[in-house]
Amino acid sequence: MNYASQYTQDLLDLLALYQANYLEPTPDIRSQISQIDLPFLIEDLPKLLGSMKVGTDRICDIVRSLRSFSRLDEAEVKAVDIHIGIESTLMICKVG
Repeated sequence: MNYASQYTQDLLDLLALYQANYLEPTPDIRSQISQIDLPFLIEDLPKLLGSMKVGTDRICDIVRSLRSFSRLDEAEVKAVDIHIGIESTLMICKVG
């Protein structure tokens, strides 16, 4: 996600540079700008990528919690901290 966000920002910066240097777009370009609602896209795309980053971070946290909760990576029986187990369970159950 970090690379995708950076690449997207680089492309948006390049687009802004084009808009600053080529003030009068061709009719085809104006039509495409209107069709895709470019101002909204420029505003919303970074927010969308930010939401995706939050979602992927949340998924990683849930996977870590599930691994901790199930102890799949440990073959032997041993003492565990009940607080960590409860915290993992709460993380798994957390909504939003």
